Amino acid sequence: MPRLRVLLACLLLIPPCAWPQGELRFITATNHAPPLVLFEAGELKGGLLVETEDALARRLGLQARHIPLPSLRVALALRNGHADLLCHSRPQWIDGEFRWSRPLFDNAEVLAARGDAPPLRQLLELRGQLIGIVRGYRYPTVEQQLGDTLRRLEAVDMRANLDKLLAGRMPYAFTDRITLREWQRRHPAAGLREEMVLENYRSACALSPQSFLSLQEVDAALEAMQRSGELRAILRRHGQ
Repeated sequence: MPRLRVLLACLLLIPPCAWPQGELRFITATNHAPPLVLFEAGELKGGLLVETEDALARRLGLQARHIPLPSLRVALALRNGHADLLCHSRPQWIDGEFRWSRPLFDNAEVLAARGDAPPLRQLLELRGQLIGIVRGYRYPTVEQQLGDTLRRLEAVDMRANLDKLLAGRMPYAFTDRITLREWQRRHPAAGLREEMVLENYRSACALSPQSFLSLQEVDAALEAMQRSGELRAILRRHGQ
C-alpha cells in the first residue's frame, strides 16, 4: 500500500495503528497562514512552524512528519494518539488533558483594521459590528467581553480572513501579530494596521497522552534550541 494511503488509514483508525519507527508526528492546523505555514495547492510546503518542528525532531534524533488537519479535528486526533505534538497552541484553544511544553513563541492576539476604519479606544466599541474571524479559532478575551453581541464573518484561514478585510467585507478582523506583520510586509500598500492588542501570549506545544515521548524530553530539546540560538535564527529567517 502506498505510504500516503497508510497515513490516511492510520488517521481513521481508533486506537491508532503503528507508525514508521523513528518518526515524530506533528499536527499542522490548516487555518494557519504565512509565515507560520505555507500551503500551495493544498500541500504543505514549509514555514516558520514547520522549520521549528523539523529542528525539534532532529534534536530528539527523529524524523518529523507533518499531518495537516482542520482545526476542529486537531484535539481529537491528538487525544487519540494520531500525532505526538501540536505546536504553537495554548490550553485555552483546544479541549483535552494534554501535557504542555515550555514556551515556544511570543505572539499576540490583535485586532487588524482597514486603513479607513475608525480608530477604537476599547473592545466594547465592537458591539454589533461585523468582525472577521477564522473558523475553529477561539477568542476567549473577546468572547468574554462581547458575548452574543459579537457578529462573526468566518474565513477558512488567516489569509482568507485578511483578504476579506482588505476587500472591504468588514472593517476589522481578529488575527495574530506574527501573521499580520507578514501580511503588512508583503502588502505594504494595503494599509492594514494593528488597531488593538487583545492579549499577549507565549505559545507552546501540546503533547499527546499516548505519545512515546516524555514532556521532559520535549522541554530539554526546546531549551537546547533556545540556548544555542537555533530558535532565534529560525525566527529571523522568517522575518520575526
